[in-house]
Amino acid sequence: MIENEKDILDQNEEDLVEDTEEVEEDIPDNTQIFDGTDIEDEVMPDETYEEEESEDTGAPKGPKKDTKKILIPIIIAAIVILVVLIFVMLSGRSNSPTGTTPSTSPSPSATTETIDWEAYAEIWDERHAINSDYIGEIRFESGLIDLPVVQYIDPNNSNAGYEKYLRTDWETMEYDEEGSIFVDPFSDLTSSTNITLYGHYVYPSYEPSMTHKFTPLVKLMEEENYEANKYVYLVLENEVRKYEIAHVYIAQQYDNPLAPLEDGMYYMLPDWTDEELEYYEQRMSEIDEYDTGVTLEPGDKFLTLQTCVEGRDDQKQIVVAKEVEVFSYR
Repeated sequence: MIENEKDILDQNEEDLVEDTEEVEEDIPDNTQIFDGTDIEDEVMPDETYEEEESEDTGAPKGPKKDTKKILIPIIIAAIVILVVLIFVMLSGRSNSPTGTTPSTSPSPSATTETIDWEAYAEIWDERHAINSDYIGEIRFESGLIDLPVVQYIDPNNSNAGYEKYLRTDWETMEYDEEGSIFVDPFSDLTSSTNITLYGHYVYPSYEPSMTHKFTPLVKLMEEENYEANKYVYLVLENEVRKYEIAHVYIAQQYDNPLAPLEDGMYYMLPDWTDEELEYYEQRMSEIDEYDTGVTLEPGDKFLTLQTCVEGRDDQKQIVVAKEVEVFSYR
């Protein structure tokens, strides 16, 4: 992140393989399938005779079968066969080629969720009561990240705003190597063009799940993960700001962790003139990991997320998201 990132050696991740038992659905051996043969003997033991004189000999005619009684069992048998065939076909479809039942639950990063915004009102009140530096939540629509955010501003020491939560848990106020997600102390939540949030990248050798803090942002380096994770929300006290990710790029860092990306262009700059923003947009489009189709224009507000790049102390991953909607949630 800013400095003093975890210096932990890479380790091989173990593959997790979940075995499932093959599920087979067989037709019971005692199921009887009718083919129409001998059906007269099965269900029609009695015969109906009609004493009629033959036109030629006058002798009684032979037994006269009731065709209705014969057709009914045939129809029933056909229905039974049809039901059995349908059952077999559906059973085959419910199993995968290997016999395992496929999961119907989509991956969190592959789908958007219906968010209960009213629940955040209680969450915000409870967390702000714990720590007055708490300002809200950073939430991806896909659930990729959902974390509390704090901001500390010391008018006498601007660096304190970067240092306080760098290695401190916002809730317990105890030392935590992973730190907390915090807002740049120069970003004004009310008026700034840009609001920058910092979060640690936690090495997989330390936490294999790759889910802690801003570690999941690494997924956005791959274009295939963009569409499912392109919407981000900043949940404040009374409103929600919705953003659409416009740029994902790597910023080169120097000795000063707050050094400009290039030519005096600070990605954490809170306020931008139209000319600065146009130049910034042009430069980002040249170094982006891929084209999202979303651009920043004069007058836009945006959100910047910063985290570290594994194995590169001189680089930071930057995600820039354009504000597209603001709405009240209570």
